[in-house]
Amino acid sequence: MLNATGEKPKRGRASCPITRDSIISECNLNEFPEFAYASLAKVETRQKGFLIETPGKPSFIIPQIELARVLFLHSGYLCRAALTSKTLTHEFDVQERLNEGKVIVNVLKLSTFPKNAFDDAGTRRMLAWLLIDRNARKSF
Repeated sequence: MLNATGEKPKRGRASCPITRDSIISECNLNEFPEFAYASLAKVETRQKGFLIETPGKPSFIIPQIELARVLFLHSGYLCRAALTSKTLTHEFDVQERLNEGKVIVNVLKLSTFPKNAFDDAGTRRMLAWLLIDRNARKSF
């Protein structure tokens, strides 16, 4: 902290359990002015987020960019791919063979996905999830 005039109270860690009773709705961060400095208030009026309300529990606001960061933006490739909606479609051929119970993913020749990234099991799982799960792909 630069130029501190006093000690800033520490915040504890909190978890945000989502249950069947939870209600998730879209919101703008400007709906919660106590979270913004006056200098950021105008910027945050445009920032979207998700409000998670669970009966009997504290409500949580998750900025959309933070949710995207933890879900999708794990590598430079995925950060760049997220800038356009068709990158994954142009770099991977996904063939769903539901009658056989499998999905085949082909890496196209022009793909910019780093070959050495396939060595990492976590990266392979993330990429498979994004390519195979239609909701994940749409959200990405």
